[in-house]
Amino acid sequence: MFLHSCQSAKESLSDDDKFVALELGVLDDFISVPGQGDSRTPQNRHLEYLAALHFRGEGDLALELLERALALTSHESLPTDGATASTVQLLIFKAELLMAANSFPEAESTLQYAASFKSSPQTIADIAILHTRALVNSSRKPCALAVLAAACDSLTPETIPTELVSTLAALLVDQGDYEQAEGILRAHIHQLSEIQPVRQPDNAVLCRVQLASVLFEQGKYAETMDTLRQTDPGDTSAPQIFSDLSDYYAAACGAVSSGKLLSECLSASKFLSHTVDTDADSLQLFAAFNWLRSSETSKDAMLRGFRNSATVAIRPLGEIFHAKELSLQGNAYERLAKRDYAGAVAAFEQLEKLRTEASRGGTLMAVLDSKALAFSLVQAGHFGALDAVRRARRYSQLLLGLASANTLWAVLDEARVLLDRNKTAPAGALVRQALSRETLPSDAREVLLRLQLVLMEVNTRSGRVQESLKSAGSLASAAAGLRSTAPDLEFIVQYQAAAAKAAAGDFDTAEHEFDALRHALEGAANVPPELTLKATYGLARVMQHRGEYTHALSLLRPLADASSAMSKPLSLRIRRRIAACHMSLNEYSAAAHVYRSCADDLSNWAGDKDPDYLDLRLSQADCLMASGQYKPARKIYRTLWEILHKDYAGRDRFYIRAVMGNATCLRRLKDYSGAVLNYRRVHNLEARTEFMSQEETFELEKWLAWSLEMTGAQEDAAQHYTEAIHLLEELEAGRKDLLEDLRFRALCCIG
Repeated sequence: MFLHSCQSAKESLSDDDKFVALELGVLDDFISVPGQGDSRTPQNRHLEYLAALHFRGEGDLALELLERALALTSHESLPTDGATASTVQLLIFKAELLMAANSFPEAESTLQYAASFKSSPQTIADIAILHTRALVNSSRKPCALAVLAAACDSLTPETIPTELVSTLAALLVDQGDYEQAEGILRAHIHQLSEIQPVRQPDNAVLCRVQLASVLFEQGKYAETMDTLRQTDPGDTSAPQIFSDLSDYYAAACGAVSSGKLLSECLSASKFLSHTVDTDADSLQLFAAFNWLRSSETSKDAMLRGFRNSATVAIRPLGEIFHAKELSLQGNAYERLAKRDYAGAVAAFEQLEKLRTEASRGGTLMAVLDSKALAFSLVQAGHFGALDAVRRARRYSQLLLGLASANTLWAVLDEARVLLDRNKTAPAGALVRQALSRETLPSDAREVLLRLQLVLMEVNTRSGRVQESLKSAGSLASAAAGLRSTAPDLEFIVQYQAAAAKAAAGDFDTAEHEFDALRHALEGAANVPPELTLKATYGLARVMQHRGEYTHALSLLRPLADASSAMSKPLSLRIRRRIAACHMSLNEYSAAAHVYRSCADDLSNWAGDKDPDYLDLRLSQADCLMASGQYKPARKIYRTLWEILHKDYAGRDRFYIRAVMGNATCLRRLKDYSGAVLNYRRVHNLEARTEFMSQEETFELEKWLAWSLEMTGAQEDAAQHYTEAIHLLEELEAGRKDLLEDLRFRALCCIG
């Protein structure tokens, strides 16, 4: 209301001279007592001064002076000439100040008193909307609906202000009653069209835009676009911003139907190419959408430029369209476009929190943004990526159904993350369930083919290589049919076919196909750069399987340097492959350095109990130990044991690796008592039989016996030597020398 529109009061926040000048001009009017017959009444400049006090943190003084201003007026509404403030205006302002101080019950009483005066339709709407805000802040939305409905009923259809209708529709939407919101907006649009000429064309535009948002949330995408097309931008006072709105909702409709990120669809439209119009203040609603592209300075200028006008006389209509929500959304997508995935995650999480607090977490726009949050987490390699993509898929499935294109894209995202986590079986089950639906959308050809390609990868990883190779031909034909819309699909089919041949042991053919794919991708247009990197990575894997580790490293090192062009999971896979090649070349110090780099990179996101982080850190320690660096290796093993020993649920194999590594380092450092203590920790673990192979159990028994022997515990040593002998006899009869050595040691311990 007035607090939102008082420009000079806001400027006085940072300009003491302006504030003092304003104060000197009006303060005497509040202090002096009017003489008999004095008809002085508070002016708008007096209200500006009170607003300035409020903005400067002196709300109590503002309220005290406002009470004096009310005493200067009669109980009758005074005629206004544009400068004089009436009793009702003062009561509305008082309610605003009370609400700003969180005194909602007193604000409600003030507004109820204000409503008892006979007022114009616009003032009736002012009071009802402000009363609604007070009730909503007190978590009394049903009462707020009743107040708005009563205000509408007290007016004739042709006199109901658009802002009142819009507020009622917005509250109905918040309550999930989209149909009634759609109905009252359509009725008001029709009423406005009957007025010749239309006195306030922007009002009709406002309703159409709001109706478009209501239709969008109901999944009526064609009607959404038809509603927006009914308005010629030239008929509005803000044509550029109306074009922004049309592009924004067109992109949103496209994102839902295609399953792509909203940012992708916005980038493909004219939306981001428009310049920010800070002077378009006639429709504050439209200006709110401009926040998506404007800088903080521009946003501040917009706020300062907002004034009461003939078009918008009540409050920032951007609230109806959740201007703060749009601001956060714009910030999140801006960071996503700049590949600032950590910043995007933080912004999307803040946006989710805001929507949850406002009970707007179940909207289609929230579904689109949950997908973008999941994408950011995946690209960043965040440990919460799987939960995020799963939540995005469930949101989409709940609102749109499992057979919708958007849900199928969400299934694809979840399956990819599962594959990144080496959860092949769950990924396959998820994709098969999605593909088994009897009725699938006609506009889902692309995503269905991508799901089939995921299934091809699942089959390859699961050892069903022939199934993968058998499906390659039909998938290649289907990909060729989508060349114009998805040119990367043909290359993905070729990549998966080459990977299947490598998995089948046909390394010569796989090498040839990966190499050909690399060269084909170098000249291809509209293909994700990560695909070219993956083709090189596939060739490097072939070299590694052949034992050509130096050649593999020559291919992998440039990929590691190009990490900014790929997702974090792919970057980690490449660097892990580099470390594995170093290990195969007995370059353990170099391998340890790479593992450390990977672990440090992941720790910022994943935390110290994430499986990938634990595996990387343990691999670093293993390499240090293999290179004879027992003390730094033991430090890592010991640190991980301290992290896991209190709560290693679901991480038993990492706990065992950490304790066994610690024991081995102690044994190598000739601390045999410490080694025995750690070997016994593993030996006494109930889950040992589940997570240790027979070979690993043999190693445990052998070295526990040897360490016991070194401490002089001959009887215990003999017992464990005997157990190690039994295990070795079951494992491999050909290791006769080791078997004889163990028998000799057991006899020596028995004496």
